[in-house]
Amino acid sequence: MNRIRRTAAALTLSALAGLSACTAPGSYTKEFANSARARLDAFRAGIDLQTAENQFMAGELDKSQATVDNALKIAPESTAALLLRGRILLERGDLEASRVVLSKAAQLEPDNIDAHYFLAVVSERMEQPEVAYAHYIRAAELEPANPQHAVAAAETLMIQQRYDEARSVLASRLMTMTQSAAPRELLGQIELLTGNYDQAVVHFSAARLLAPRDQRILEQLARALMLGAQYDQAESVLHQLLVQDRAGNRRDLLWLQAQCLMATGRLQEARDVLSKLTTGQQGERDLGAWIMLGQASAHLRDMPRLRTAAARLMTLAPALPDGYLLRAVAERMSGSPAAALATLEQAPATISADPREPVLRALVLEQLGRTSDALAYLQQTIDREPGHGQARRLLAAITARSQSAPTASAATPDITNQ
Repeated sequence: MNRIRRTAAALTLSALAGLSACTAPGSYTKEFANSARARLDAFRAGIDLQTAENQFMAGELDKSQATVDNALKIAPESTAALLLRGRILLERGDLEASRVVLSKAAQLEPDNIDAHYFLAVVSERMEQPEVAYAHYIRAAELEPANPQHAVAAAETLMIQQRYDEARSVLASRLMTMTQSAAPRELLGQIELLTGNYDQAVVHFSAARLLAPRDQRILEQLARALMLGAQYDQAESVLHQLLVQDRAGNRRDLLWLQAQCLMATGRLQEARDVLSKLTTGQQGERDLGAWIMLGQASAHLRDMPRLRTAAARLMTLAPALPDGYLLRAVAERMSGSPAAALATLEQAPATISADPREPVLRALVLEQLGRTSDALAYLQQTIDREPGHGQARRLLAAITARSQSAPTASAATPDITNQ
């Protein structure tokens, strides 16, 4: 739009200069009269264009279109007027008409950056990503220091899942876009989509240095760190985000923080975050938060919260095995293996497909003194699922215990994250 302003001003100034020249003695020949009219027309067109631009910026599209049409009647090949008319039509959603007008502007001035940029925008909305890419990349070539064009070009390639090409478009231009976070942020997104989490962290970290207050970049950095299993660093970034959020109540960030705390063994902190997530009207129905709270409570042997989580899950999702498994864990920990076995028997059919069930059932059977039944159940599981590593390890452990110390009590293994 600044280019349109400059063009309109130039038209007006040149016209004024020409009018002054025409007042010299002997200038009223036919040739000079025609030249004076042409300059006067250019002056009027420039004034109309400035007015139309102001109306467009004020959102007065009808007035702006009428004014720019007057300018085009006077100067039908004014690139600036054509660009503004194309933008008005684009704003109105008349994509084909906008494309025609902008194409004429590009034909009159092939190196006009705005013509290519807005033709790309129109092509995107017409779902023509390849055409959009061609115009965006041309704009990027004409204005290499402006990251907007290269970023938009890469985005059109990403829509087509042409990730290597998108990466190349951005990487080859980084040296000319040293002060912009946008190219590096988009490179990070490409690496996330292609599973290169460590490289995504590199790009998001670079973008963060250029835009330290951009929370969106921080959030993407946290997610990249989590996906790359760098949970400590991810939790540190999430902590910063939650501090910036004055109330610290963003559930999506709290959820990610709880996952990081669980993964790093900071179970008490995780339990505190999860307790916050499970309060209030929304928290009461947060199935995932209740599951994680139950898991953290089981590890910490926090029986009140474990029982509460189990009961809540059985109410929220009676068709899922999680509530029954957690209640059985609580009963076993409390020295009631018979009640734990009864809970497993009452569980829905979906529990048979859960890899945690055979491990917990075998431990309960062993606690009841039914060691042979526990071993047989584990062997059946292994025969059915040869890759069930925890069943194999528990089979070996119970076998060793039965041979060396039949009365030994088994420790509670981690059955909550299978």
